[in-house]
Amino acid sequence: MRGFVIALVLTVSTQIFAGDNPFEVRFSISGKFSDVRKALSQVLEQKGFKPRVITIKKDPPRLEVLDFCDDRPPQELPELTVLYPCRIYILEGERGTRVGMINADAITSAFRDRLSDGTITSIKNLAKRVRSAIKEVKKKWER
Repeated sequence: MRGFVIALVLTVSTQIFAGDNPFEVRFSISGKFSDVRKALSQVLEQKGFKPRVITIKKDPPRLEVLDFCDDRPPQELPELTVLYPCRIYILEGERGTRVGMINADAITSAFRDRLSDGTITSIKNLAKRVRSAIKEVKKKWER
């Protein structure tokens, strides 16, 4: 159920904000959907994460979420866990694959007054590692 709620938030966000979305970091990758998912899973594993695939939509355009959260919510605001940057959506497109995640800067700014500096730093560091993984995969198809 938790995975469904997370995926729903990401999906609704993606559909509502088809253009610019301050709460999302989005990448277009020219690779095929299944190849991109496999490459992302491998790179995330190399970076110490344990991604789990949540299938949201099986028929084209396919939509899946890679969830690799360790379920350690911040003490100050446990409900923020649903917005952690430890989930990546993968959306099949006609000319490639779209990959996106929560924008940690927007989230930490929105909740700055309720989070400690340590929690904010932790969230931003996690997001940096995840963006690095996505960019690494994206480079495979840019060559």
